[in-house]
Amino acid sequence: LGLLVKFPAAELTLESFVELSSAVAPRFYSIASSPLENPHVCDLIVGTVQAPAWSGVGVHQGFASTHMRDLGVGQPIFGYVRRPNPPFAPPHDGAVPLVLIGPGTGFAPLRGFVQERAALSAGTPCHVFFGARHPDHDWLCRQEMERWAADGVIDLHMAFSQLAGH
Repeated sequence: LGLLVKFPAAELTLESFVELSSAVAPRFYSIASSPLENPHVCDLIVGTVQAPAWSGVGVHQGFASTHMRDLGVGQPIFGYVRRPNPPFAPPHDGAVPLVLIGPGTGFAPLRGFVQERAALSAGTPCHVFFGARHPDHDWLCRQEMERWAADGVIDLHMAFSQLAGH
């Protein structure tokens, strides 16, 4: 599309353009919530993509992430739940120690694990290691994480690559 914009004299029908385009690959996201918190809600944490287009014309925005970003509150999305094999779930016993390591959006499934541990309201605190570039820009779920730390649900270990001394 960028080439067609850059060279308007090029002629290509919509049918030919679609035929030459690759199919949109499915996007996989980890569920970022626990059914113990709310069995009727499934949270996702999605990082949006925005970068200069490879063609040199304009800006490329991620297809799925931009679509989800632009949805209004409460609007449904089409998706399906795929069960991982082997299963990836927190232990049902809140006394089992957990060490969770998640950078940036990789924190999504761990958030669900911590929600589950908080809902059990008893047990051993999880050790959560979280890293990102900067706490003011990239610390996802900051208020929740600080609340869980204050409540003793997690022992929080932080690292920021663009903040001196962290």
